[in-house]
Order: sequence, then C-alpha cells, then structure tokens
Amino acid sequence: MTHFLFDGFDTAPVSILLAHGAGAAMDSPSMTATAKALATAGFQVARFEFHYMAARRYGHRKPPPRAET
Repeated sequence: MTHFLFDGFDTAPVSILLAHGAGAAMDSPSMTATAKALATAGFQVARFEFHYMAARRYGHRKPPPRAET
C-alpha cells in the first residue's frame, strides 16, 4: 500500500507529486522544506516513498531495485 503526505490546499489549481531520492525518505527535512515552500506558493503537494524506502522504516535495509525494475 502506498501512503502519501499532503501539503497545501486540495483546491489548488496545480498538484505536484514529489518522490524522494535514494538516500532520504519522504518526510526528510529537505523533502518537507520543499513541499512546504511549494504549498506556500499555491501548489498542492503529494509526497510518497518507494517501497524499498518504506521497508527501511521496519528494519528491512535493502538497496533500491535496479533501473530495469
């Protein structure tokens, strides 16, 4: 199941989907700051994290899948 974090108003005319990089989760300080800044500029922002990163929250440390995947 994919979980999202939302910032901004759901009535914003434009929504932006942010995905994290290989080294930080969706609620990292840099992702949070970016989402808050975009929301302040009038966008709705949805953040999510890939399954390999979400698994790290539960102690499963695997590298990201290969690009072909």
